[in-house]
Amino acid sequence: MIKDNHTVLIYDGDCALCSWAVKLVIALDRRDKIMLSSQQTPFALAVLAKHNINANSTVVTVKGDIIKTKSAAILLTLKEIGGIWKILAKAISLFPSKLLDKIYDFVARNRSKLGNQTSCISVKPKYKHKFIT
Repeated sequence: MIKDNHTVLIYDGDCALCSWAVKLVIALDRRDKIMLSSQQTPFALAVLAKHNINANSTVVTVKGDIIKTKSAAILLTLKEIGGIWKILAKAISLFPSKLLDKIYDFVARNRSKLGNQTSCISVKPKYKHKFIT
């Protein structure tokens, strides 16, 4: 169940870089503000279809009625994690979003060079509540 104060991070479950990032988010999200959903889940597919978002080209965050993609999604995730990550997000936000999205697009185009994930992320039972299917 998604609570109003949670942000949902929708990621590509077949992407090695995305899987690494999800593991990092789990480790850093001590306030338990972020829930996770692979793009391949029924929940994520419904959200992406409703908002006409191409799942293959971006990471997505959902917070209430607010949908963010690409660099804006990453910055929202960092803000939600809090602490030094919130400060880092504010500093990065000083750069133009077009520039940040170009950097995001470059990384997204080249992420396959890091390898492909062929199975779901192995999650410790204490973190299962963070995942939406």
